[in-house]
Amino acid sequence: MKISTLIILVAVVIATPFVLQKCSFKKTAQNENLIMVGTCADYAPFEFIDDAGEFTGFEMEIIKEISKKINIKIQIKNMQFEMLIPDLQLGRLDIIAAGITPTPERSQQMNFSKPTLDKDPLLIISPKNQPINDINELQGKDVLVNAGYTADLFMSKKNGINLKRLPTVADAFLALRNNDAAAFVTAKTAVAPFFQKYGKDEFNIVEIPEIFDSYAFGISNRKPELLEKINKAITEMEEDGTLAQIKTKWGLND
Repeated sequence: MKISTLIILVAVVIATPFVLQKCSFKKTAQNENLIMVGTCADYAPFEFIDDAGEFTGFEMEIIKEISKKINIKIQIKNMQFEMLIPDLQLGRLDIIAAGITPTPERSQQMNFSKPTLDKDPLLIISPKNQPINDINELQGKDVLVNAGYTADLFMSKKNGINLKRLPTVADAFLALRNNDAAAFVTAKTAVAPFFQKYGKDEFNIVEIPEIFDSYAFGISNRKPELLEKINKAITEMEEDGTLAQIKTKWGLND
């Protein structure tokens, strides 16, 4: 081996760790501005996947608009609703955008943004030919809820009711139409597409008095500065009319 060749090889070996270190640092620096957003994209009109395979819906549109306002890059990850909070706590997610309702228990696990929508009532939906007209009529009956959502949390505190937890609104409507339960309890905003699909006249619909959902983004406790930026962006969207326009687009006017 020529001495000149040996010198070149030695130089390459010595330089390689520095090159790798530089590349690794560059990748890390790029990722610092990438915000991971977790969702459960089966909750229209809040979040779902359209025919083109893109995330869309009320909250998806808001979070994309916020990302432009505060100059961050977001990556949206679709997952089971039950996994969202654990992944946020483990640092795998920075934001939850999944029709999540602030509660005292959840506030110990994450920060919440300003609400983007509130005063969404819970409904008792039952077959027209076997109507349930009051929450007390659910005693001793099988009742459908979506796992982890507000209806689940609320109904879990009621004694004498057998809850059947299903992952999606679509699953619950299918089970209700198959007579697998006496009723389905869910938020009003989640059901419009299914009333259109099956016909609203097929169901008996009753509001639960004084029980309302509100919706906000869940934000990692590790990122208080992100919470501040998101709240500022939501305020700007309220003031300039952008939030109202998005609500109108998705049929969610107050």
